[in-house]
Amino acid sequence: MYFVRMTDKIKDKLSVYDTYAYYCLALCTDFNKMVSNATQETLARYYFHLNKDEPVKDSQCKEIKKHLDILETNKFIKVDKIRIKGEYGYFNKNKYTLTNEHFFAVSNKLYDEPISKELKGFLILLKSIAINTTNKVQYSLSEMELVLKYSRRQISKYIEELKDRGYIKQETKGISIIREELFPVFGTKIDMYMKRIEEIIQYPNFQLPKSYQQYIEAKKNNFKDIRDMESFLRYVIVGIPYKTKKENIKQSYTITL
Repeated sequence: MYFVRMTDKIKDKLSVYDTYAYYCLALCTDFNKMVSNATQETLARYYFHLNKDEPVKDSQCKEIKKHLDILETNKFIKVDKIRIKGEYGYFNKNKYTLTNEHFFAVSNKLYDEPISKELKGFLILLKSIAINTTNKVQYSLSEMELVLKYSRRQISKYIEELKDRGYIKQETKGISIIREELFPVFGTKIDMYMKRIEEIIQYPNFQLPKSYQQYIEAKKNNFKDIRDMESFLRYVIVGIPYKTKKENIKQSYTITL
């Protein structure tokens, strides 16, 4: 599992489909540099969930281009054209730089969830209006209508479908996203641990312990193979395998790199 970064500025600018296209682009983006060299064909495969043997249609690439234009117009991405020399001459390739202003995290696991891209897009939009470092949305339906630019009727329909499928639940005041593995909450222990580790690895001429070297290697792959991020970061700082109690059984924390 790994996560991508998306800006919360999308809430009143993008449709559910634009939002899902943005998520697909984020899945193809370098986590640290926030840069993607994905082709429109690659993005179309993600967006339309095509397998490797299915051809990408021109109409599908055109739809991706439409979403990219909207993202660029709203300054969620910066598009640079790079001239590349190929075997049969020169051609242009786009480089996309995504904004990370006021970002929140979305897991790659959302991509494989058994719901439509429309509902996934709305779920991401809900997260964009959640209280900072939480998965709680404390807007009324009337307020959501103003903020998300969707009709109250349409918002209610999305909410009911997501409730029925176990992604959100109604609270006394507002809504909570209850699938927290899909929307990791930072600004808590994980954020604190990462900040401390990043500060230490910047020390000049410091011989890093093995655990910190493992952190650097895992980071190169955007921590994709780390099963429990909080435990892994605690291990990096402490330097010894972390043990937890679950149902009175001690389990040694292991790292997969």
